[in-house]
Amino acid sequence: MTGVPNRGTLRAFQPVPLMALSDARIRSARPKERAYKLWDEKGLFLLVKPNGSRLWRWRVQQHGRETLLSFGAYPAVSLAQARTSRDQARARLAAGEDARGPAAEIPTFEAAARLWLDQVAKKRKWKPVTTEVARRRLEQYVFNTPVGRKRVHKIAAREFVPIVAAIDSADRGETALRVRSLITRVMRFAAGRGWTDVDPSGTLRETVVAPQPTNRASVKDPVQVGRLMLALRGYLGTPVVQAALQLAPYVFLRPGELRQGRWPEIDLEAAEWRIPGERMKMGRPHLVPLSRQAVAILKALRPLTDRGTSRWVFPCYKYGADRPMSENTLNGALRRLGYAGTEMTAHGFRSMASTLLNEMKEAKGWDADAIERQLAHVESNKVRGAYDHSTHLEARREMMQVWADYLDSLAAAAEAEASTPRAAA
Repeated sequence: MTGVPNRGTLRAFQPVPLMALSDARIRSARPKERAYKLWDEKGLFLLVKPNGSRLWRWRVQQHGRETLLSFGAYPAVSLAQARTSRDQARARLAAGEDARGPAAEIPTFEAAARLWLDQVAKKRKWKPVTTEVARRRLEQYVFNTPVGRKRVHKIAAREFVPIVAAIDSADRGETALRVRSLITRVMRFAAGRGWTDVDPSGTLRETVVAPQPTNRASVKDPVQVGRLMLALRGYLGTPVVQAALQLAPYVFLRPGELRQGRWPEIDLEAAEWRIPGERMKMGRPHLVPLSRQAVAILKALRPLTDRGTSRWVFPCYKYGADRPMSENTLNGALRRLGYAGTEMTAHGFRSMASTLLNEMKEAKGWDADAIERQLAHVESNKVRGAYDHSTHLEARREMMQVWADYLDSLAAAAEAEASTPRAAA
């Protein structure tokens, strides 16, 4: 092939192929022990790697140096799209420009991550809270580092290691795993767009070791539950956190469902909290019958937080009324009350309620389905899975009131125990 004098030389680094590539041939290509190439026309080839990935490449020599251009991964980038990218690169080279195009076309890690987050959230219909948590993790741990500001084609996999290792060394192993996953997915997204060849998953694999899964810590012994209820009532933090702590055992919602509650969801006259499906883990609307105790807590809180455009039931004290309470607030409050993470967590109120309600069900006359529905679990069995949350609503109203009265009786017993003088030894 003849190049353009003084501007760069186009050179195909392979024998002329007998026939151009086709989608059928690409789809039938299987990984081998070593990477191999499937050649197309005009220097374009598909690199088939042992791990099964198939990457578009175009090798060109310009200004006396050999350059390997990446056009993304198949099938995210089709054969037709790869050929278009090759032709555009050839045109730039013929015009005396860099075949890779302007550097501004390749985004920084932060820009690529924000684009990925926007696209994946829409395509996979992520809940707003899922998107927000991922965005905040990237902002907190990656975007504000030098790596976050570098263009993705200039980032080496090893540059992510100190970021993930620092999170893990701060005793936040679960967060380190999440950030590691986000980094890998962003870089794979960038590779699919032809911006980089780097996949950091292998390099980061041993940076943090997944912790052994454990059950959510919770108090289940009735005597200890009474002491916990007494401790919650004595918490000396802000009124918002006080209310959230005291309400949690009565409604036993997941911490995110509780702290992101909005006043329009709550009907205090009807004593109901209707949570829309997009805020629920299982994606289904959830109705929480409110006991007299729960209604009293919410009535006392409402004048403090239900103000105009701010409708969060539990707004964030640190950042103002435009955000809900932080995900770590309730666990932090429990620690200040003296409960270690191995004893009680905000999520543990659910386990506590599930255990004790199931122990009470035969004596009180409710069944396991009512308890599971109130926990917002989705039963895999089709018959039980069809259980409508409103079908046994009155039975569940009764259950929630009996549960609240039971908690109060345990707290009263704990208070009596605390006020009774101990006999001299």
